[in-house]
Amino acid sequence: MEKDALLTNLKKSSTATGFMVGTLVFAVVLILVAGGIYRSMAQINGSINSLLSSSGNNQSASYIVTSFLRAEELQSRYIFAPNAAERAKIYPELTDEALNVKAGVRALSRFFTNDEQKAEIDEKIKPAVKEWAGLNEEIIDLVDNGHAQDAFKLKATKGAGLTSQVMGFLTHELTALNEKVIEAEHKATTRKIRDAIRQFAIGSGLLLVLGIAFVVFISRRIMGVEVQKEKQQVELYKMEAIKEKQQAQLAQMGKEMEIATRIQTALIPTDTSVPNYEMTMELITATEVGGDMIDYFPQEDGRYWLAVGDVTGHGLTPGLVMMMAQSMFTALVAEDPNAQPSELLSRLNETLHQNVKYRLQNDNYMTLQVIHHLGDGQFVAAGMHCDVLIYRAETGKVDLIETPGFWTGFVPDVREMTFDYTFDMAPNDVMLLYTDGLIEAKNAEEEQYDMERLEQALIRYAHLPVEEIKAQILAEVRAWMSEQLDDISIVVLRRQEGAAHETKAIEAAE
Repeated sequence: MEKDALLTNLKKSSTATGFMVGTLVFAVVLILVAGGIYRSMAQINGSINSLLSSSGNNQSASYIVTSFLRAEELQSRYIFAPNAAERAKIYPELTDEALNVKAGVRALSRFFTNDEQKAEIDEKIKPAVKEWAGLNEEIIDLVDNGHAQDAFKLKATKGAGLTSQVMGFLTHELTALNEKVIEAEHKATTRKIRDAIRQFAIGSGLLLVLGIAFVVFISRRIMGVEVQKEKQQVELYKMEAIKEKQQAQLAQMGKEMEIATRIQTALIPTDTSVPNYEMTMELITATEVGGDMIDYFPQEDGRYWLAVGDVTGHGLTPGLVMMMAQSMFTALVAEDPNAQPSELLSRLNETLHQNVKYRLQNDNYMTLQVIHHLGDGQFVAAGMHCDVLIYRAETGKVDLIETPGFWTGFVPDVREMTFDYTFDMAPNDVMLLYTDGLIEAKNAEEEQYDMERLEQALIRYAHLPVEEIKAQILAEVRAWMSEQLDDISIVVLRRQEGAAHETKAIEAAE
């Protein structure tokens, strides 16, 4: 009996000892494996944080674009400033923005670790910005020395090309370069995740080899939970990385929309006073920014030029094309105020097509009409755009002036397809210019506001001041449309009743 009791106690002691040893082995191995998992997860977390940080490139590029466009705007204002006092107000901000552009481009290099990527920035963007900065100083010197017209020519020729080159790189090539960096970092992160999971599997195998049956049973249950948790954590990191990238892309799109809106609104003339005429104009940007253009250029003798156009597409690129077209229009009119509209438009088309197709490498084009007031209510125009509406005070009816021609910027040469056409305004007549966003506005049933409704609205409100005519028509369109999908531009012009003795300048224009 004592022998049996002793054997029983030995078996119990052996079993207990084995259990304790097995448990101890399990604990040691578990600690080792957990340490490996921790290190692997730290590597994964660091890799994903590195991937997410690459969105800083877009923010830096957007900052440079904003400063660059502000500098371009201030440069134009500096050229047009009526006196030295006004130029003195503009000069400090202009030089600051130019310095911001150069500093921002220099800072871009720190976002890219690859020598080839840095070289691409150094070879493409830095020389163009340096040349642009030098051109900016040259324009300032010309204006300060009384050569504002020469400054205009320089900005419209050499300046337009540099603007296209800088903006094209920042909005297209830098975005593509940044996408390459993100893709490379994403692949590296994926490899590290696979390595971490492989290390985890090796650790699990050690438990199977070193553990006793009891320990193996327990470890399988515990490690099964850990594996599932690990997989869920990895998937969570992946989802967070995707979410962050999408948010960065949305933020970039928002910045592009903001920049495009600034381009449009900053270039709209604020002073629309015209001798013997009342004029008002307005541009309402859509949710998806397009490329509407309206402009007014007064001459000292009482004559003036008008331009209205619409670039195809939506987003930052159409806004850039519109800005180039508007700068070219202003420069060409300043160079030769007596030019025939057809000749001016043909020259503008040639330069715009070259810049858009070969420098921006894009296919955007536009409808564009330029109108020259010659005096005594006489107008000569060229270019294809929406038909001009003129309310005749004498009859109470609306005349529709067709606009024959061809798209601007679509082909290199439009001389054989561009014609001058004339029309006139009697005292109290009202002219209405607009873009297709107004007549193509749709209601919930997909019905357009259309030309007929616009003609009737002009007849209803023609007796009001031009500001009220514009406000009433826009109110009708807003009430009609369910959602604004395109820019809406409108220009309202009335010849005043006492304008029968305007200085006639037709002979001078010829």
